[in-house]
Amino acid sequence: MAINHQLLVQKISQLGEIIRRIENMDFTLEELENISDLQDLLTFRLIQGVEIAIDIATHLIAGLGLKVPESAASSFDVLAQEKIISKKLAKSLRQAVGFRNLAVHRYADLDFRLVYHDYHQDLNDLRQFVTAISQYLEKEKIT
Repeated sequence: MAINHQLLVQKISQLGEIIRRIENMDFTLEELENISDLQDLLTFRLIQGVEIAIDIATHLIAGLGLKVPESAASSFDVLAQEKIISKKLAKSLRQAVGFRNLAVHRYADLDFRLVYHDYHQDLNDLRQFVTAISQYLEKEKIT
């Protein structure tokens, strides 16, 4: 399978839009802890961001013919092994997949106090991922 540059550019753009939407949300810890619609919106947008990052990773892995990852989380390890992203970023994104799994399968177990304190770093990780993938595409002249 070849890399579909147009698809990756579209996914990168979608991820950038999700990041912007989350950044434009304005709320306090107290509001997040008490307003279920706000909890749902933030959680949904974070899940969307993680899903798009997974889509990008799996498309690159397939397109480059790399080792098939054992899980969505380990797809970031494959990219780190190929030096497409850093090991540190791969670790952070594995944790983001863990958040996604918790949010989807055990939503009632989410601690929104922790979500509030972590979501800025999660956004930073997603921004770094966008940058790393964009730089890789440019460096490798994938069109």
